[in-house]
Amino acid sequence: MMIDKMRWPSDNARYRFQVLLRVLAGFIGGYVLTGYITAVTAVLLPMTRADAVMLSSMLSYLWFAGVLIWAFAVKSLLNLYLILFMLIGAMATLYFALQSGIAG
Repeated sequence: MMIDKMRWPSDNARYRFQVLLRVLAGFIGGYVLTGYITAVTAVLLPMTRADAVMLSSMLSYLWFAGVLIWAFAVKSLLNLYLILFMLIGAMATLYFALQSGIAG
């Protein structure tokens, strides 16, 4: 009996670890995703380069806040990380395609 209790972390430790994973996904994943979204938006907006960069930079605060809120709103950690990685991959692919001249 004692070995079983020592092998598994307590509910409190498991909860704290899940919160840590959500914070990391929100901040690190949100930072990377927001950076790619900002770069893609700056390239695609139909205005002068300076205005596009300014507008996309201002919108990046909303994107980052949205990702942080979403990281704690989604029920499954697996879904959170899968969707976050897919979005980062899609935005990175689109960004590099726009930079190389393949898209747009």
